[in-house]
Amino acid sequence: MGEGLQNPDLNLNQLYDQAGQAMPDFAEFGQNFLQYLQEKYPDQFAGVEFQHPELKGLERIQDKITGDYDGDHTKVVDMVRGRLLVETPEQIQIIRHEISDLQDNLGIVKVKDFYAEPLETHFRTLNTQVQLPNGHIAEFRIDQHDMAIAGDNSHHLYEERQAIDRLAKAENRSLTESEIIRRNELLEEQRAIFHDPAQKNNLDSLLNENGKAMLAEHRNHRMAGMAETFGRLGKNGGLIAGVAFGTLSGAFTLAAGGNSAQAAEAVYEAAVPYGET
Repeated sequence: MGEGLQNPDLNLNQLYDQAGQAMPDFAEFGQNFLQYLQEKYPDQFAGVEFQHPELKGLERIQDKITGDYDGDHTKVVDMVRGRLLVETPEQIQIIRHEISDLQDNLGIVKVKDFYAEPLETHFRTLNTQVQLPNGHIAEFRIDQHDMAIAGDNSHHLYEERQAIDRLAKAENRSLTESEIIRRNELLEEQRAIFHDPAQKNNLDSLLNENGKAMLAEHRNHRMAGMAETFGRLGKNGGLIAGVAFGTLSGAFTLAAGGNSAQAAEAVYEAAVPYGET
C-alpha cells in the first residue's frame, strides 16, 4: 500500500470524504488557470471551457481499485477530475509550456503527456495530477475537443477491453486465445476511431520521436496483418482472386515497410498456385 500519490494514512472512506471536500477547490483551480490563459493569450483561449463532473461513485471507485490497482486505493487520482477542452495543437503547446513553467505554483505533482507519446489505443491528452489545499490529488486534463468526443463515444470499447483484462486477472490466468483476438479487435477499433481526430487537427505535430516511432510500428504491424490476410484469401480464391488478392497483399507488404522483392513474393505466393493449375 501507499505506492500511489494519495495519502497512505487515509483509508478509502476517508479518502473519499477528502475528495468531496476538495471539489470546490478544484473547481476554483480549473477556472483560475483558464482565466490566466485567457488573460495572457486572449486570441488563443477565448472559446475554451473548463469541465468538472461530479465526484465519482464509491462503488465504481472500488471496482477500479480492485481491478486495476491490486487493492491500493492510494493510486486512484480521478475521484476528483476535470478538463480544459481546447481545439488546436498551438493551444496545447502553450499549455505545455505554462504547466512546465508554473508546475510548482500550480501544485502539479505529475504530468503524463500523451500528445507526445499516445496511449496504446492512440488516444491523446495531457494528463496532470494536481495536489489541492487539503492534500487530495485530482486529475486535470487538457483534451482536444474532437479527440474528447471520440473518447466519450468509444468508451464502451474501453470498458469491454478492461472487462477482459480484469476477468483474467481475477481468475489469476493468462488471456485465452479468443480473449486475445477480441482484445486486439477492440484495440484496432479504438485506434481507427482516434486516427481521424488526430489527423484532422494535426495532433501529430505534438509527437516526440518515441511517439512517432510507436505509431509507425503499429501502422506497419497493421499493414503486415492485412498483407497476410489478403495473401491467404488469394491462395484460397481461385485464379482471378489469387491475382487480385495477391496484388493487394503486395501493396500492403510495401505499406508495412517491405521492399519490392518482398512485395513481389507476396503477389507470387498468392497467385501462382492457381496460375500453375
